[in-house]
Amino acid sequence: MTRLRICVLAVLTIASGGCANPREEARDELRGLRLAVEQHARDYGRYPKTVDAGRPASATNLPHRPRRGVTVELVHAGADGFQALARRRPWVCSMNVDARHVERLKCAPLTSPATNVPTGGARRAPSPLETRP
Repeated sequence: MTRLRICVLAVLTIASGGCANPREEARDELRGLRLAVEQHARDYGRYPKTVDAGRPASATNLPHRPRRGVTVELVHAGADGFQALARRRPWVCSMNVDARHVERLKCAPLTSPATNVPTGGARRAPSPLETRP
């Protein structure tokens, strides 16, 4: 009987590992990216302009590979800080780090109008009140 319980617990543990929270995965990816970007700034004296795992490390590129299912994008990097996005459907998270290293992290569902992020070409249906030229 104890073998059966152990087997059931093992199966449940393995199964629950594949059901991670997409929002938290995107947030965690941004936190990891922040550490990598700040290490890059210490090594090269500046923030990178791009995050591309396919290119070697340089003063302008950070070869950061996000976890599977998460995409990251460095939107802005300069003397005033940096901004990055992470997407893990159905979530998009944004991180802003200012020159004082103060972090602001926000997440929203991709379907939310607050994200201002294109959702794959979905178009708004025209309103019946709109006139055509």
